[in-house]
Order: sequence, then structure tokens, then C-alpha cells
Amino acid sequence: GAAHRKEGYLFKKSSRAGRSRTASLAGQVSKIPPNSLGGGDGWKRLWFVLEGGQLHYYKHVKPHKPSAARPGEMSERVINLLICSVHPRAREKGKRFCFEVVSPYNSYALQAESEADRTEWVEAIRAAIEHSIFSLEGPVRHPPTAADGGESEAP
Repeated sequence: GAAHRKEGYLFKKSSRAGRSRTASLAGQVSKIPPNSLGGGDGWKRLWFVLEGGQLHYYKHVKPHKPSAARPGEMSERVINLLICSVHPRAREKGKRFCFEVVSPYNSYALQAESEADRTEWVEAIRAAIEHSIFSLEGPVRHPPTAADGGESEAP
């Protein structure tokens, strides 16, 4: 529902391990390209949307990269939070307000624009993860009532 939606800017740091790591939230995040071995600090400010148990983020399509989208358009990446955990992260080389979204396959280093914003993001992502897990369990079963044909106390 609306309680599990958040959007805004975050900074996302890319993996340097040779494969792209992505995150999805509503907001902007900073990202480091996987092949970046210097030049800049590797963080990019991206727009993130947290909705429906998924964290979406959007980046511009680069002119030299083949893609379904045309250069200059936005490309969407999605993280399924069902298999993720989230936790605040220790300060990183001059960066504050960092947190991490971890899946079995990737780790996404993110930086909010303030301590309050980091707290909101971490809490919203945790709530979305919990909601995704509990929604897998199906509806809660209640004991039968008179309307279901169960015993009733006649007036």
C-alpha cells in the first residue's frame, strides 16, 4: 500500500568487482561504474522508488551503450527486496549517511542526503521486506464464526 512507498534521491556506489550492482529506491543515489579505477569517487546521484516490495532506480542511457532505450532516456533497474536485508553502514571515505541493501547476489551501497533520510529509507525498506515475507504466508486463518456455519450462541 501507500505506507510501503517512498521515493527520492540517493547516492549509489557501484561494485568494482567487474559486474554492475544495482539498487532500487525512490530517490536519487550515487553510483560508481564497475570499471572505474579512479577519476571521481564512484558515486552517482540517482532517483529511487520503493514500491510493492521492490526498489527501482533510474539512470540515463549513455549514447555509446546499446540499449532498448534511446540515449538520454531513462533506464530502470529493479531490486526484488524479498531476498534482501538492509542495514546502516559505517562511514565510508568521507561519505556519511550510508546504508546497504544486501541480496545473495549483490550488495548495494547507498548514501542518503541526511541522517533523518537514511533512517527513513532503512525503515521503509525493512517494512517492505517484512510485508513481502508475510504476504507469502497467505491470509490469516480465523476460527469459524456463526456466519461460516460454526457454532453460535443463539439469543
